[in-house]
Amino acid sequence: MRMCAVCKKRRPKSELLRYTCAADAAAPVPDAAQKAPGRGVYHCPDAQCGEAFAQRGAKRRKRRAL
Repeated sequence: MRMCAVCKKRRPKSELLRYTCAADAAAPVPDAAQKAPGRGVYHCPDAQCGEAFAQRGAKRRKRRAL
C-alpha cells in the first residue's frame, strides 16, 4: 500500500503512478517500471491529482535545487 501525495488516499502500489527526481531533471520524472533507485513519490491516475501534482511537483524540485 502506498499513499497518493496529493489526495492522501491509500492504494495498492500497482494502481499509483510513481515519479522520481533524477539529478539532471528539472522536475520529477515518471518511473513506469516503478524500480528506479531512490525515493519515489506516488499519485493517483485521477486527472485532478495529476494536474495538482504537476503544479506542486515542479515547484518543490526547483526549491530543493537552490
